[in-house]
Amino acid sequence: ERKVQEAPRKVEGMYVQPLPTIATGQGFEGSMGLYLQGGRLAFFRRQKATSADNSAPTKGWETTGFVTDLLWAEGRRLTPCLAFRDPGGYNLRVTRLTAEPPIEMNPGSMAAESAWRGLDWDAGEHETLGI
Repeated sequence: ERKVQEAPRKVEGMYVQPLPTIATGQGFEGSMGLYLQGGRLAFFRRQKATSADNSAPTKGWETTGFVTDLLWAEGRRLTPCLAFRDPGGYNLRVTRLTAEPPIEMNPGSMAAESAWRGLDWDAGEHETLGI
């Protein structure tokens, strides 16, 4: 995504959702990662299992596979950004920075171009809705 206007803030971008969504109202608790290799980008998640007594093991890693290259990037700096959909408190910390992905990657093709969807976000519209 890229910022196209500062005030009111307006952002344009694209997104792809190759992993299944988590159950509505459940939220996400677990680990996330990104992997950059040879100019290609992949994402990972490992959801913490939920049980009443917290005795259930953590689920295995899931990956999007490589979803994009970096031909769209400008300059020499890539800045990751997490966007949260729902209001409320979030707990986030960086726990590890390594050169290896958490699971073996398939060096195959990237996500289909047709899988990407447009995203236009306008702060003025969200203020009207009370978001």
